[in-house]
Amino acid sequence: MPVVVQGRFINDSNTSQGLGNLPVNATVFGQNNWNNTTTNGTGYFSMNVTLPCGDAEFNMSINGNGTVTKAIEFTSSDALIIESAFVNAMPPFQKGSSFLLELTLKNDTGAPLVNKSAPVLELFKENSGPTTSITSVNMSNQTNSSGSVRYNLTIAADAASGIYIIRVNNRYSRAFMVSSALILVGKPEDNEGSVRPEFGAGNNVSIVVLVRNNNTLNDSVTVTAVVIAPGGNNTNVTLYYDSANSQYVGNYTPSNTTSGDYSVKISGTLGSETASSFVSFSVSSYRISLVPETGIFEEFGKKKAITPGGQVRLALAVFNNTNDELISNSVVNCTTLTLVNVVNTGNGSSYNSTVASSFNTSTTALYGGTPTCRVMFDAPTNAGLYAITVKLTFDGIEKETTSFFRVQNFLLNVVPTSDIGVADVMAFSPSTNITFTLSAYNLSSRSALSGTLLQDIAGVSLMPLMMSAGSNFTAPTVTNTTYGVSSPTITIEVPVTTGPYILTVRANASGELIDGEAFFLTKYVEGFLVAGGMSAMM
Repeated sequence: MPVVVQGRFINDSNTSQGLGNLPVNATVFGQNNWNNTTTNGTGYFSMNVTLPCGDAEFNMSINGNGTVTKAIEFTSSDALIIESAFVNAMPPFQKGSSFLLELTLKNDTGAPLVNKSAPVLELFKENSGPTTSITSVNMSNQTNSSGSVRYNLTIAADAASGIYIIRVNNRYSRAFMVSSALILVGKPEDNEGSVRPEFGAGNNVSIVVLVRNNNTLNDSVTVTAVVIAPGGNNTNVTLYYDSANSQYVGNYTPSNTTSGDYSVKISGTLGSETASSFVSFSVSSYRISLVPETGIFEEFGKKKAITPGGQVRLALAVFNNTNDELISNSVVNCTTLTLVNVVNTGNGSSYNSTVASSFNTSTTALYGGTPTCRVMFDAPTNAGLYAITVKLTFDGIEKETTSFFRVQNFLLNVVPTSDIGVADVMAFSPSTNITFTLSAYNLSSRSALSGTLLQDIAGVSLMPLMMSAGSNFTAPTVTNTTYGVSSPTITIEVPVTTGPYILTVRANASGELIDGEAFFLTKYVEGFLVAGGMSAMM
């Protein structure tokens, strides 16, 4: 592996003076590969040094004129690109639990490193150095055909809460949180039980706290809450246990004269276990949201998007925070509505200048039957998911809101198919295989895209819609894919757990990556209600 070593030799009595024409050599300790060069007139040198291939730590010695020596420590690796993913659960992880981590190793061109020895994971506690509270075991000795290898990490029951760091090859790090078995989650609710981030002055704010200990409900936790108002005034809120809803509840009414951002510190104690959480809300006269108008999207199957360069129309909904009523554009001055930012969320590129040239707020939209401001502009021509942020000035207060829109050339439809070829079948037995048929639509030509153009078909995620303890997003187990045919397919293994799921599939359509989703159920018994006591169908 060739590398370039550059440096400069200077006069120690005059650091601005370089030592020219100085013989320089370098060697890697333990290797028989000396390299020689000479400094230029100002003392600089540059030389090529060949390093051994593979993962290792090396010491190099740079020597000038046989009298001045500089030692360099470094690490070399074929894996210049390292990607990681949590497989069966997402942080924060609880003490005493285990989780799977997948590493994917690639070379400098992005090609996977196949059959490469699994690297050793180094584990650290933030600000505390190496830790033995978490152990890792690689589930295979070498990477697979995708350059991936999985590790099972186990967290000790007495591990300290906080941030831990996984380090690979001295150059890649991934941080994650370890939490107490006691978990508090807070949320601000109105009198109707709806979670909301903003309230009007004088409105009651219900501080609702959900408590779990080792993933189970617990009504024996001592829970306290402190509301910190703008300006730093603190108010203790008494919480009571609502047994009907298995949650702790306290009430707080902000001052009629104090607008701004409020934060709530929630603390819980159960024996020796402690936990804390924060929740926030704001108090102001109004709130806003930016909502896409109906009819601006092209639809195919269960997917929809805007064509490149197509017109985007968004309605600005302005609500009175005190009574939740919509405020019409006869009261709101739409000319104060300005563009803040437009970003492609995939690569972070700004499209401000592209959108600004067609940005218009002079027309009226309807939201909930109320006339309101409309934001209208031409979409970028590049495919991607975009975030647009606008700012409104009303009642002497500036508010920003963000909305999202997707621009695509193609849409992907994913349909589950039974083993007898019946499409759109939704119910399947656990632990079997399901085949999904893919089709695509060209938004520009408004016609079907040939299935032969769909390549690189892969399962992205499998999401359970009935979250039970320990359930999470997972990568589906793909058993087969067919592409380059008129009706490409992907086959996955059905989860053992019964319930509803959403599968996300990704394909490459003429160079554009597109996603599609499919809904399905897993259950052992299928039946329906009939008169006369007929038994369920198996």
